[in-house]
Amino acid sequence: LLEAEEDVKRRNGEACLLCGCEKLLFEPPVFYCNGFNCPSKRIRRNSYYYVGGNNQYHWCHTCFQELKDNSSIDLGDITVKKDGLTKKKNDEVHEESWVQCDRCERWVHQICALFNTRQNKDQRS
Repeated sequence: LLEAEEDVKRRNGEACLLCGCEKLLFEPPVFYCNGFNCPSKRIRRNSYYYVGGNNQYHWCHTCFQELKDNSSIDLGDITVKKDGLTKKKNDEVHEESWVQCDRCERWVHQICALFNTRQNKDQRS
């Protein structure tokens, strides 16, 4: 019964022709706090955090609150200010990209087709 449902979705173009799934989700990214009170501690999912320095440095809510206002934060390769940090929520979910086959014009997940966008110089799939 399950295989029959997958076949129907594949034929209707609702699912990937190769794997039969509609959505392939990546594992959520893991962020670690760069604060002084909890260095390298993991920032929990669905909690707020602050980011700076080209999205390379992260502070949990507690460490952000303990930063002095208008103070510069020296990170070795870059210096940022507290008011220059951006507040985000650790709840992002990323989905695998889709590509269309040039021959059959059906849609498949990029990873299922082993499609490499970097080697796709002539913009063909």
